[in-house]
Amino acid sequence: MMQVPRIRSLVCYAGLALSLGFHSVSYAVGSLSTPLYQAQNTDLTGRNFEGANLSLADFTHSKLSGASFKNANLDYTNLSLADLSHTDLTNTSLRLALIEFTNLSSAKGLSVDQLKEACITEIEPEAAAQLGFDLMSYQPPSGCLLWEHVPRG
Repeated sequence: MMQVPRIRSLVCYAGLALSLGFHSVSYAVGSLSTPLYQAQNTDLTGRNFEGANLSLADFTHSKLSGASFKNANLDYTNLSLADLSHTDLTNTSLRLALIEFTNLSSAKGLSVDQLKEACITEIEPEAAAQLGFDLMSYQPPSGCLLWEHVPRG
């Protein structure tokens, strides 16, 4: 498992502090002890992540179809280009998670409220229609500026 360079983590936390306001730094500092889960380009089809704390994880280009993230924490997680089709996202926290060309078709338990807390740059029209999510009227949270400074995809 490859470790993310320390400088990348520091940039993330500095970006969070500036974009969310310094009152949110306590949350970010608490996350410093959270292990980063690196799973880029990995096949995790059908895996069970129920209740897991995967904040700051990187699932770029990963196959997660049929996996369960029920009651999991995916805050600040990179889900760009990931396949989350038929995945259980019931009560999953997606606060400032990057959703960019992510396959969310037939995702179970996913709500518009969850998506409003995420950083969405592009979403499949089919998945958006299933949820009643309108990307054109979507206002990303201010903390999404964090992703402008993090290499991805």
